[in-house]
Amino acid sequence: MNPMCLVYALTFTAFLVFHSPTADGRSVPVLKGEHFFKQPKGTIKTIVGDDGEVVDCVDIHKQPAFDHLLLKNHKIQMEPSTYPKGIQPSDSLVPLFLESWRKNGKCPDDAIPIRRRVETGIPITKRMLNVSLATSKSGPTHQYAVMQYYAPTAGTIKGGHGIFDVWNPSLNTSSDFSLTQIWVVSGSGSNVNTMEAGWQKYPARTGDNQTHFFIYWTRDSYNQTGCYDLYCAGFVQSNKQMTIGAPLNVSTYNGKQVEVEILIDKDNSSGNWWLYVNNQTVGYWPPSIFTALANGADNVQWGGEIYENSGSGGQHTNTQMGSGHFPSEGYRNASYVRGFRYKNATGYQVAQPSPVYQLTTVNSCWTMQVSANATDYMMFYGGPGCS
Repeated sequence: MNPMCLVYALTFTAFLVFHSPTADGRSVPVLKGEHFFKQPKGTIKTIVGDDGEVVDCVDIHKQPAFDHLLLKNHKIQMEPSTYPKGIQPSDSLVPLFLESWRKNGKCPDDAIPIRRRVETGIPITKRMLNVSLATSKSGPTHQYAVMQYYAPTAGTIKGGHGIFDVWNPSLNTSSDFSLTQIWVVSGSGSNVNTMEAGWQKYPARTGDNQTHFFIYWTRDSYNQTGCYDLYCAGFVQSNKQMTIGAPLNVSTYNGKQVEVEILIDKDNSSGNWWLYVNNQTVGYWPPSIFTALANGADNVQWGGEIYENSGSGGQHTNTQMGSGHFPSEGYRNASYVRGFRYKNATGYQVAQPSPVYQLTTVNSCWTMQVSANATDYMMFYGGPGCS
């Protein structure tokens, strides 16, 4: 998650899948030694994919967000009051998401799909180092390739945008992870607030070897608040089609590239922070769940991170970042971020980001390169790790 997180990763045990009680006439997988969490409150229907993925159709008015004390009387905003300039709402995310469960049913009109959480022992909230204490060096088990734009005046950023190609990197162990994401950040000390979205491969959390879309948030420097996806109260999902946390299609080396475009935009009327994925509205973080982010953000960050559960004492592993290839291999081979944008009072601007977590100390394992033209910046990053 955050570019200076300290993850308490636990050993992942391979899952053997068996079957027990039925949902809509289909058997629901039960994991030997592990299991799925109970279905969320407000579940109307449960659908199981051919690959064992379990999705619960939850009443949109009873979704987890409304367990938050500050959202008890919240009225759902089904769509933004205005769309950011250049955004044309899309009706489909089919090319991006892999959702086998859709072949076996659909959710009712007043329900949202929520991917059933697999009980792996990995917490939904992780205790992390305060981002304001971060230095330009990576820790012994975390490595980063991150760019940042910092507003000249704190709290004046009203949105962030980035385009990321999606990969399925190899990991040294299933307790490692590799991710790429955008962070919208405000605050300092114990009051760091973030909204985050991107892709992550983390078998010990998701229970499989696929790359997944994820969201995250915190209002207290990753101490007690926030979580992945919809596994705690906070984020309000308005999109009745998208499954947050779903597995993704991925890019092919020297072949077809799969991109995810992510926009986090503060609604001018309601103040809600809307999440867009490939031009489709997903839902929003209400400003009331934040402190420092209630009115605006201080900075936007873009980039990649790996966590090496088995790395220690300065020794690194072959866990890959991005595509697993070095930036020098270029487009279609190396992983990249483009479309660096932030929103101020006059609209979206091309960000002039600076590297805040370059991997100069381990550039034989992972590294990054940044280029610019008249209209954009492009960051190639990643690498194969070190064996």
